[in-house]
Amino acid sequence: MIKIAIPTLGRLDRQVTYKQIPEDYWNFICLWVQEHEFDEAKKKHPDVQVQCLPAKTKGIALTRKVIAKHYAGKRHWVLDDDLKFVRMDAELKAQKMQPKNWQTLFEQINKVLDAGYIHGSLSTHNTPPNPKPLSFNTRMYTNVFYGERFDPSKIDWGEQYELMPEDFYVNLQLLTRGFQNVVFNHYRVNPSATNAKGGCETYRTIELHNRGQEILVEKFPKFVQVYKKVQTSGPWAGKEKAALKIKWKQAYLSSKRKG
Repeated sequence: MIKIAIPTLGRLDRQVTYKQIPEDYWNFICLWVQEHEFDEAKKKHPDVQVQCLPAKTKGIALTRKVIAKHYAGKRHWVLDDDLKFVRMDAELKAQKMQPKNWQTLFEQINKVLDAGYIHGSLSTHNTPPNPKPLSFNTRMYTNVFYGERFDPSKIDWGEQYELMPEDFYVNLQLLTRGFQNVVFNHYRVNPSATNAKGGCETYRTIELHNRGQEILVEKFPKFVQVYKKVQTSGPWAGKEKAALKIKWKQAYLSSKRKG
């Protein structure tokens, strides 16, 4: 069974992700928390494992690096703490996940990892439904699973920057090295809005967000473009927020032209 890691901060009373996973799988779940929340997390969530991050672990990039090193050589799935899960029926309409759907999902994740893929994810619910069950070499964020052959020591996690889109950054590094990703289109997640209370919201500003997007462009200028759009709602309403256009498939194809 794949291990499930959920980094969480400031949301111990709102554990959306793991509460949707059937209790039969809770012994495979581990909440990763900062030192000041460790005792409270153990008290409030005794049915899952709780792991304390090293002291002075700040930022989601460093957190993901710590988690990846902990599970090196093992299959693991890193999930944001605020995800809602759905499955798509034959008519591509979203339906609530049932226990049997979870069993099938875990079997399918193991199947693609058995086939040699080392990273993949579920699609996000803010993209158009796709009749194909799987997509390859595309966007992944909020939830990423890794296989045994994934080597976190060869990844720059971006923890040296105050904030950057670390899921995109890792994905691009792997794609440009020739490691295809696989995304499940008929199992999807619906993350909360950017800067929802808790998590990265505790330190993210729009200035840090925008600079993080620009850093990714600097790292992969051939495949990443930045554009800005004015936010119409939320805490950043009226401000210009940077967003990215990324050529995922071209990033993977570039690995075939090297040498």
